[in-house]
Amino acid sequence: MKDVQTWIPASGRVREIRRLAVLDGGESAVRVLLAVADAVRNDVIPPVGTLVLHPEPAGRAWYGREADDTLALGEDLLAVDPGGRVRVRQTAHDHVVELLAGRGVDTVWIGRDLIDDVQDLTARCEKAGLTVVGPSSSTIHLVEDPPTLRRLATEAGVPVRPQAPDGVSGNHPGPGRHVEVEVVADDAGTVWPLATYDVTVRRKGRPVVTTSGCPGAPAEVLAAIRDAAVRLTTAVGYRGAGTVRFLVTAAGEFFLTGVDTRPRADRALTEEITGIDPVISRLLLAAGAPLVGPAPEPDGHVVEVQLFARDAGKDFTDAPGRVALLSLPSDSGVRVRAGIREGDVVP
Repeated sequence: MKDVQTWIPASGRVREIRRLAVLDGGESAVRVLLAVADAVRNDVIPPVGTLVLHPEPAGRAWYGREADDTLALGEDLLAVDPGGRVRVRQTAHDHVVELLAGRGVDTVWIGRDLIDDVQDLTARCEKAGLTVVGPSSSTIHLVEDPPTLRRLATEAGVPVRPQAPDGVSGNHPGPGRHVEVEVVADDAGTVWPLATYDVTVRRKGRPVVTTSGCPGAPAEVLAAIRDAAVRLTTAVGYRGAGTVRFLVTAAGEFFLTGVDTRPRADRALTEEITGIDPVISRLLLAAGAPLVGPAPEPDGHVVEVQLFARDAGKDFTDAPGRVALLSLPSDSGVRVRAGIREGDVVP
């Protein structure tokens, strides 16, 4: 297993992160906060203060209790989407940036909760002089605009699905295996393909079972997919960490289906098979750290299963309420990452 510290440069060569704001919730937020605390405690990074933004009253959510400080967002800044999720209104992005700057934040982690338009918030943070952990707003625009992504992928020799006669993009997932490649890229343009995952088992677009590699896919196909991910990452000038998604057909063909720029702090698989911490590596890249040496080779095999609180009688919508009992496995080879504790209230 490769140690993340093997590519951390001398502290004088990177920008120091003094106060990190985490715009995320649940297990993902916990993963970020605990990773930062562990890295500081082990002298991997200098001390970093953490601030969590959340829609719940202070102290109600476990992830809020893990931070140095919390900031509850007022109802005037929030909205509820059709799926019942609480999100920050896009019209409130400027106000959120002002709140962050007022709390002394210099770096922002934008996760999967709270924020829908990451590009817009990233651009506003950049304008205010705040560093966002991840690619720039201009890069996010490139990979989230389907025609632009298709053009860049084609120019880079990355297969894309043929467009339908009516001009509709063919980059929508269909039958086949859904494969993801996690990549990291530094400011100098060095790109590492860290790991390849099969995420075919999913519910409403969210992976339920994730396994390293791709069962049944020839080694040469997986190697070609990794090479394609690196070419695309280089072509768009990507910086930071991201996930390049592909569809693999039964015939062994593969096509690009998209790029995910949001942090996957909850995915511990990469750390298990490469030794690269998904949180600290993103922070280091945001601070300007270079990728040194050869890319780590995955070692071993891992499977991740995510558990969701859903109401099967209501089309698997969220099932809020108090957690009365929480019993999780504990054994050799088992790693548990949870965003709740017994007695917590899931809003």
